[in-house]
Amino acid sequence: MRMKMKWNPDGSLVEVKMPKINVLQNGIMKSIDFSLWGGIDGYLAATGDATAPDVIRLRKVVPWMNKAIRMTANAISQLPYQILTPAGDEVEIDRAWGAVKNPQTIIGLVAASLCSGAAYLKAETTSRAIVGLQYLAPQTMKPVFDNNGNLINFRRTYNGRTEVLSVEEVLYFWLPDDTIETGAAQITPVGNAMSSAGLIAAMDRALTSYGENGFIPPMFAVAEGINPSDIPRVEGRLSQFIQGAWKRVVKVVEAKALVPQTVGAGMEEMKGTYIEITGQQIKNIAAAFGIPNSTFISDENSYATAVSDLKLWYGSSEFVSIYQTIEDTLTDQLWERFGLSMQYTPEQVEAFQQEETDKSNAVASLAGTLSTNPEASLIAMDILGYDLTDEQRQAIEELDEPEDEPPAQEEPQAMEEPDMPTDEDNEIAAEMMKWRNFAEKPRKRAFDVKHIPPALEIRIRAGLNAAKTQEEIQAVFDAAVAELPVIRLARAIEAAHE
Repeated sequence: MRMKMKWNPDGSLVEVKMPKINVLQNGIMKSIDFSLWGGIDGYLAATGDATAPDVIRLRKVVPWMNKAIRMTANAISQLPYQILTPAGDEVEIDRAWGAVKNPQTIIGLVAASLCSGAAYLKAETTSRAIVGLQYLAPQTMKPVFDNNGNLINFRRTYNGRTEVLSVEEVLYFWLPDDTIETGAAQITPVGNAMSSAGLIAAMDRALTSYGENGFIPPMFAVAEGINPSDIPRVEGRLSQFIQGAWKRVVKVVEAKALVPQTVGAGMEEMKGTYIEITGQQIKNIAAAFGIPNSTFISDENSYATAVSDLKLWYGSSEFVSIYQTIEDTLTDQLWERFGLSMQYTPEQVEAFQQEETDKSNAVASLAGTLSTNPEASLIAMDILGYDLTDEQRQAIEELDEPEDEPPAQEEPQAMEEPDMPTDEDNEIAAEMMKWRNFAEKPRKRAFDVKHIPPALEIRIRAGLNAAKTQEEIQAVFDAAVAELPVIRLARAIEAAHE
């Protein structure tokens, strides 16, 4: 039976009370009572998506599942970010969020929900500020598409009521998924962890039942010469005796022979297997979220191990995918209304600070070398791990080849101190490194350039548009770095003619 839905002019569902529906099954008419769900609509809302209730149930009974989601949400909610103007100037975060007093909590809720593939916020804004943001549970939201796959609106069912929300009212966060074209992701961290969490829940449930029976395994008894009518009475007595319900230590059962036999494994046999299987499923849950085992399972790591694991976790595809989805969605659907953009800066996390310091020192040294000696710059680039072209490799090999005749000895001259890199050189080199890191993670918006010369910027953007792999991206910046000495020389000549 198919029920035709009716809608009010404002888009809300017309309340139809149909507590019972008659169904013909095997030639017999049966009446199904839906009053316990508040009618057919409540039943459809409660049973239309089996995934959400399953996730909630597993989070309640499997602490490791809930821990993985909460760890991810808390880490992303505390990840530093910037709100930027089109010119690249940073806006004070509290002022940018307007009337929203708990943006960290909102981001945490979105991150937790994105672990399952989708998150939704109801936004209320004016032309100048954000008035309010309301978190919407994803299981209450249903996106509506037209025949061409275009998003029309959202239908939200909550507390027995259904309302229609426009696309402008809703900020919809959909985790990227290459298996679908649009909508909430189907392959998600939570989805990948469900099987492992379900196995842990099943084992814990069996162990709980085992404990309720006094950790006595199921048994059956082989009886000889017993009257069939006495079987229930004998079963009851034997069960009471085994479970310790009788105070008397000795009890005689009236039968020629009664031999209890254990069914399944006992506690000793289960102990090792339970620990081994549970441990592996916990590691599987951690892997589904990209969290290192040592960080997920143990809270007693050394500082060095904790820092290393944090960098590994923050660079995992799952973690990066979630925070980039939040960054891109808020930029495109919220901040763009005010001419702003959002950019996460994970490099500001303490675990990355030492690495960034080392990079800055290397960049400064490289900038100084590039500005004084192009030949030495090739060697410096090789030492720093840059991929060199065949021509650059050939040039280094030629530098290493011995000359046929020893050079004539010259009078020793006083060594000239090399020119130190200027502030401008350091700014260009640092921005080059930042752009390179930015380009290695796919984003919807372009990198904001402040210090790199326009001619070099154009060549870099053209190269990045054609680059398809990480190696090709790196080659674009290697070529750009090699051009810095020429750019500095051109600027010096230009300054001399002014």
